[in-house]
Amino acid sequence: MKYKEIAQKAFQLLNQQAFQDAEFYFTKLVKKFPANLDFINALAFVKLNLKKTKDSLALLKKSVSINSKQPLIFFNISLGYIELDNCAEALKYIDMAIELDPGNSNFYFTKAKAFSGCSNYEKAEDYYLKALNIDDKFYDAYLNLGYVYNLKKDYESGIKVLEKLIILNSEFPGAHYNLAIIYDNQKNYDKAIFHYKKTIDLDQENYKAHYNLSILLLYKGFFEEGWCAFEYRWHETQKPKLFESIPECNNLNDKKNLLIWGEQGVGDQILYSSMLTDLNLKQNVTVALDKRLVSIYQNSFPKINFMGMDNLDNVDNFDSHLPIGSLGKFLRKTRKSFENQSKKFLYSDEKRKNKLKKFLTPTKKLLFGLAWKSKNENIGHFKSINLDEYIPLLKLPNIDFVNLQYGDTQDEIIQIEKKYKIKIHNIDELDKFYDLDGLFCLVDLCDYVITSSNVTAHIAGALGKKTFLIIPNIHGAAWYWHDDNFVGWYPSVRIFRQSAQGCWNLPIQNICEEIKNLNTINF
Repeated sequence: MKYKEIAQKAFQLLNQQAFQDAEFYFTKLVKKFPANLDFINALAFVKLNLKKTKDSLALLKKSVSINSKQPLIFFNISLGYIELDNCAEALKYIDMAIELDPGNSNFYFTKAKAFSGCSNYEKAEDYYLKALNIDDKFYDAYLNLGYVYNLKKDYESGIKVLEKLIILNSEFPGAHYNLAIIYDNQKNYDKAIFHYKKTIDLDQENYKAHYNLSILLLYKGFFEEGWCAFEYRWHETQKPKLFESIPECNNLNDKKNLLIWGEQGVGDQILYSSMLTDLNLKQNVTVALDKRLVSIYQNSFPKINFMGMDNLDNVDNFDSHLPIGSLGKFLRKTRKSFENQSKKFLYSDEKRKNKLKKFLTPTKKLLFGLAWKSKNENIGHFKSINLDEYIPLLKLPNIDFVNLQYGDTQDEIIQIEKKYKIKIHNIDELDKFYDLDGLFCLVDLCDYVITSSNVTAHIAGALGKKTFLIIPNIHGAAWYWHDDNFVGWYPSVRIFRQSAQGCWNLPIQNICEEIKNLNTINF
């Protein structure tokens, strides 16, 4: 094939977005014609689309070394650095593009994206507005500007921008999606639900909209509709391929040999397992969970088979499978379905509990268990409380405190003791992360539990322990701590919510008042 024909073929493939094949032909062309800007730039564009960003940048820089008057090439270099999360380099190259072509709205838009990527939302706002001054029908600029206002918590400005976009194009799904997020953050849940549904009407494949809608519906207690949408979680996280050889259960009473398997974290598995009490145990049921939970569940549900998820390597003996969170669509369709929820559905090991009891100095005081942090990588910082914030609680009389917090807490506890002369008991011999049997026993020894939203809250709730749960106002507030403080999942838990995001004073103050009047508390 002659090089003219190769070039024709390469550009044809590029126009068809057949990037893999186009890469092969353009690579040949660049090797033969190393100074041909058309071939270099085309190959760079192809590699950018194939996510070979560093290779693309090398070619683009070679191109501008040959001809430095190419604003679109500087623009593409900036896009590459945005892809690599290198905001400083992205800004450097987009400025070169703007210098060569100051009237291009796309360049200001990209500069705004670069500033947004390094969390400089003020500058991002400025450059989105500059892009809109040049092109007042630049839909993506409106969209991103609305989201920047959301990040700045300037919700009213975000709503105005996105509503203007909807006037310009009512069929633009992204506008409704970003509006839904803002209304969700404002706690205007009816409007958030409306705009999530509008997003889905316009774009059925917006799986994040489906999933976000499910969380909001469940949070509001619209369970039947919420569980249906909750199945879209598997577009964000893939089900293990292990289960592809057997069908998913669509009727809990239909199959004789059912495998239910644990998903998400330990706390989620405990929460969903509360529904196991409602199963018709005429069939053979096996439940695979985090291996740290197996013995406690075997002790608590003797009629069900339990195993560790890591030991599950063959499912051929089962008729069907079901993710444990999907039990909800069968067993928790209404609030009424929570009425028979067992106050206590897990039981600690009595022998182990008695052994642990020896580590605690017996007194006539009430024993309160404490936990205050979440290790969740994405939202843990919203849910975690500094131990210092607990001081009003720790100063209450006639109470002993024991540490239930997993992880390295020794320094925090020592600092509290030195600074305030307050003792928090800690059982060093107990690994609260790996030894969940032991942690269940320690929680069960407590008269009451005070905890942030972490696995301790689930353990205490499952044990029927009287629990004061402190949760965030919006961000980090799990859907199952419902907006009206409904605690059907764990009847022994009482919720104390922040009055404003990041402010723990009020819920802790309210708990102090409640503890002072323990005889009047209705758990």
